[in-house]
Amino acid sequence: RVVVDNHYIFVGMKRTAPEVIDGSTLEGGGQVVRMACSLALGSVSLIKIRAGREKGGLKAQHLAALRLVSDIRCATLSGDAVGSTEVHIEIPFENIPPLKSEYIVDAGTAGATTLILQAALPALARRIVPQQNVSLVLYGGTNTRFSPSADHAAYVLAPNLRFFGLFLRVDIQRRGFFPEGGGCLRIDLTKIEPTPFSWSGHSAEPLTVLALFAGRGFTTLAQEEFVRTIAANLQDILHSTFSSLTAVDVRFNLIKSKSSKNRKPSLAIQLALTTSSGATLGVDELIENKSALSYDPALLVARLEHKLRHAGAGVDDQTADQLATFMAFLPNSTSLRCPIPTCLHLETVLHFASRFTGAKYNMVSDKKAGYALIQCDGGGH
Repeated sequence: RVVVDNHYIFVGMKRTAPEVIDGSTLEGGGQVVRMACSLALGSVSLIKIRAGREKGGLKAQHLAALRLVSDIRCATLSGDAVGSTEVHIEIPFENIPPLKSEYIVDAGTAGATTLILQAALPALARRIVPQQNVSLVLYGGTNTRFSPSADHAAYVLAPNLRFFGLFLRVDIQRRGFFPEGGGCLRIDLTKIEPTPFSWSGHSAEPLTVLALFAGRGFTTLAQEEFVRTIAANLQDILHSTFSSLTAVDVRFNLIKSKSSKNRKPSLAIQLALTTSSGATLGVDELIENKSALSYDPALLVARLEHKLRHAGAGVDDQTADQLATFMAFLPNSTSLRCPIPTCLHLETVLHFASRFTGAKYNMVSDKKAGYALIQCDGGGH
């Protein structure tokens, strides 16, 4: 076997037909699309795209991710259109030009920039070399439902990725809420030395919390002050819930509306808790319309406490399904603990990361204790 851009290629095994990837596998949605375009090799046909969803086929966000990753991997696409249920990808093994210094993609909608980032990161991680910096400029939604927020990428995902040998700088240049979108996320990625971690233990002390309040549609000073009151209450609840906290850092990014005709307030809250193991856990809430000004922060803290109790020395389940792929790229065996996932996203990641990298994964769940332990023999694939 030989190595091409950190991919293992077995010489003499020429594929005579495209590898077929069934888009209805496991979670049957966008996760399959992201894993396939990011990790698969050679000639690939992705069929039954998002068959597990009520409205199948590619949406604008998935299409943007496919085109971005194809650019990163110097691949060619066919069938790439909104609504398409089948796409063919040709990914070269040789004569691959170096990475560009910058890639730009626009979802054209409020489609989540963070899900586009999820597709791009593994592809970049396998090609980027030490001391090289690659930038992504992603247009779309930064705070939308059913996807990690841009604040999660900046304050939860980024600090965790340093342990996996990736330094991620996230600059939220402009917020984009549903349904108008219009947000802009700039990502700078550099390869660094991985840091050994132990995230499989049963417990870890909570040390610091960063709380980020971002919102739009605040037309009066009174509304803004109400948000700051919620933040003050949140600080008190955090300190009373986690006695070992040494610091709570509260930040605001509230966008005022000049006209009362603008949409009603939307408030996004992101909590990032770092523990004594070095891991960072996250929980978030997106509150829309009138509910944004009557939110009880105790609800979010309760969710964070629940995540920490089951994660132990590890991370929350939403973060685990973003980190699991990178376990395959490390040269040693690693373990990661998280709460038992409530959906099939993580299982989908493990299935396709193993299929496309050769890494060996094992996930054991303790339903009584409420946690899952992911083990990976990566071998630097």
